[in-house]
Amino acid sequence: MGENTRKRTLLSRVSAITASAVLALSLAGPASAATIIRDPENVEVLVNKVYPLSPLNYVPSDLVTVPGTSRQLRATTSSQLMKLFYGARSAGHYLRVTSAYRSYSQQVSLYNSYVNQYGTAYANRISAKPGYSEHQTGLAVDIGLASGSCGFQACFGSTAAGKWVAANAYRYGFVIRYPQGYESTTGYTYEPWHLRYVGTQRALELRSLSVPTLEHYYDGVSRAIPNAAALVTVDSYDVIVAAAKFNGTWDAIPSISTTLHTASLTTQSIDWNADGVLDVLWLSPGSRVYVRLGTKTGGFTSPIIVARGFSGSDVVAAKFVSSRKLPELAVRDANGVVRKYARSGNGVLTTSYTVLREISPTARIGAADWNHDGAQDLLSLTGTSTVAYLGNGYGSVNVSPSATHYRFAKATTIRRVDGAFGPGTRGYFAEIAGNVYYFKRGASSVASGFWVGEGQLAK
Repeated sequence: MGENTRKRTLLSRVSAITASAVLALSLAGPASAATIIRDPENVEVLVNKVYPLSPLNYVPSDLVTVPGTSRQLRATTSSQLMKLFYGARSAGHYLRVTSAYRSYSQQVSLYNSYVNQYGTAYANRISAKPGYSEHQTGLAVDIGLASGSCGFQACFGSTAAGKWVAANAYRYGFVIRYPQGYESTTGYTYEPWHLRYVGTQRALELRSLSVPTLEHYYDGVSRAIPNAAALVTVDSYDVIVAAAKFNGTWDAIPSISTTLHTASLTTQSIDWNADGVLDVLWLSPGSRVYVRLGTKTGGFTSPIIVARGFSGSDVVAAKFVSSRKLPELAVRDANGVVRKYARSGNGVLTTSYTVLREISPTARIGAADWNHDGAQDLLSLTGTSTVAYLGNGYGSVNVSPSATHYRFAKATTIRRVDGAFGPGTRGYFAEIAGNVYYFKRGASSVASGFWVGEGQLAK
């Protein structure tokens, strides 16, 4: 495909990548390259034991006094904190500010006092060295109960107010910076009272993807497919990616992520080698299964042959055995037999298999946790009906199929998408007659789908 043709293809998608493109254009999308941000003026700056402020004596340029206190924060952080406090009061919880901006010299005094009181080793677990403190950015604030109980104590997280903060802070652009169980990652003990402002869009993304810490997010890895909620389609040989914004929209202008070196009968976006970077797996007309592994620099490796001899087949990769690190490959052969091939310790596909089910020899197959029990289920899509063979998480699926939903009857490809509308939301991409729709799923219903793109949907 020529460059001009590619541009026309991309531009033709702009008007309807989302249900409300105007809203999509007004929001900054999630970082496809989660590289470490060092600029202290950027609200997403990473400050920890490894990455100090630069300069060490940095002073924010827009400090304001937090209303009702003598503390200071950056202007936007202060206004968003007031909104959080108002939301908490509306829910019956009363909070106060216990600490906010601290200058370099103030951090010197505080850190030294902890060293004198507890010794260096313990002081380093509960306090930052001067120049290494988030409080110096003006983006971090310590909060507590208005009553004063559980001040600077882990028990704050167990109070009704603390639980409300943990569940709702992201709505105002904050994260619990030092969550429980991640001291080895952050370097600090659990601090449910320490909030860090990162902006509403980034906080929403972190919450939607269940990313526990900024260290996990800003890992220096550049991902061509930024996250599992991205819309991935194939147009001729081009893999097209539109990043999710986690508010029910996707990037209005998608990008060509990579180009397949063969045509594709079916394509899937999956972390084939379990390295935290999404890869592209596809079945060629020549009956070969290929994978291009995503690299940590934003590209892909050269195509690798995974398997041969799958003429007249369809394939899908999934962890039908939940405890396994690597996904297996399910193959529907020309006779309708679905076999599940395991992977060896070094990741190579083995020749040993387990028969999962017999279905229509022309059915497409997919994999998704349809009944939300944590186990992958086998989907069978005939173009007139879609059913699920529920998995048990140990490598088997039910003999009898379960109905899915009439909205998916004519779908040829379905992919489950978590978090597309924010934390805890569930839904599906479905390809129907060459168009891709998103269907939001509730507790017991599936909403009408809306058009998000065209082309071959990646499973």
